[in-house]
Formats: sequence, C-alpha cells, structure tokens
Amino acid sequence: MSSDMTSLVGSNNNLSTDYYLRKFYEHNREVSKASKRSDYTNNELIYEDTIALKKAAKMLSSFEYKENNDDKNIYNSIRAFVTTYNNAITSSGKVNDPNLKRQVKNLMKVTDKYSDALKNIGLEIKDDGTINIKDGILSKASLSDISKAFSKETGYMNASTISAKRINERTYNILYNQILGRGLHLDITL
Repeated sequence: MSSDMTSLVGSNNNLSTDYYLRKFYEHNREVSKASKRSDYTNNELIYEDTIALKKAAKMLSSFEYKENNDDKNIYNSIRAFVTTYNNAITSSGKVNDPNLKRQVKNLMKVTDKYSDALKNIGLEIKDDGTINIKDGILSKASLSDISKAFSKETGYMNASTISAKRINERTYNILYNQILGRGLHLDITL
C-alpha cells in the first residue's frame, strides 16, 4: 500500500468506507460492488478479493495507532477491511479445490486466533467464518484496543496477508489452467 494512503488514514480528511473499498479493489473496482459480483465466477471473485485483502491488511498493519489521529478514518478503514475479508471468505466457500479450501481454512484459523482482540473492538466471528461488525462497540473502541488487533506487532495482519497471498496464488493457478484447458490464448505483457 502506498505511503500516501497510510498518511491519509490519520489525517483530517474524512474518508468513507467506500473510499477504502475502492482503494483495496483498485485492481478491479467492479468486484467491490455487490450488484456486479454476480457477473464473475467464484474463482475470479476469490482472485480479486484476495488481492484486495492483502492491500487492506498491509494498510492496517502499517498505520500508527496514536490517540491524536482521526478515529473516523480508522473505523472506516476497518469496516472496509471487514467487507473485503467477508467477500473473500464468502466467495471461497463455493469452491471444490482441496488446496484452496485448506488455505481458506488457514485464513479463518488465523482470524479465530485473534478473536478476543477483534471482539473487544466490536468484530465478532460468525459460524460461517465471516466477521460481523457491532458498530456501537467499534465506534467506541480505543485506538489502543484497535492496535491490539491490527498493528504490525500483533501479527494478525501479517498472517492474514500471507494467507491471502497463498489463496490468491492458488486461484491464479486455477484460472490459468482453465484458460489453457479451454484452448484460449493468454497474452501476458510485462
């Protein structure tokens, strides 16, 4: 994530949850819109969701949680992270690939490991592995408590990034093999 993004989180700019979603999904912004998600296959969704999840986790872990920062932007970035995480979990729940399922299970285990810190700031893990936001608790959470869940020192964001990267790589391989299996040509320009 670019340093300008991190500096905006703590500045006096009032940035919406949608702003963060657009930044996380800048690779393909249509995928961040619920109305457009049905236009994509599950593998395409997983691929895009995990790219966005990596960006979200990197941004949240790189931020310095100091009491003089603009809390509203931090809360909106957390809301966007949760939406991105939930998108990744939901889209990956519909696949049959055993390696991909294992990686998704690892991501959910990582999140479950930090469930106490997440619950303290109003983020509860549901039975299906997604996260439910309790806005009343989140909006009152201290930056110190948020730091316990999302700072670089806790390890949750780093572990989430690693899991998202593995899911993304596996999904890329699946998509690549689907293209080759159909006899389509892939033009990769670097």
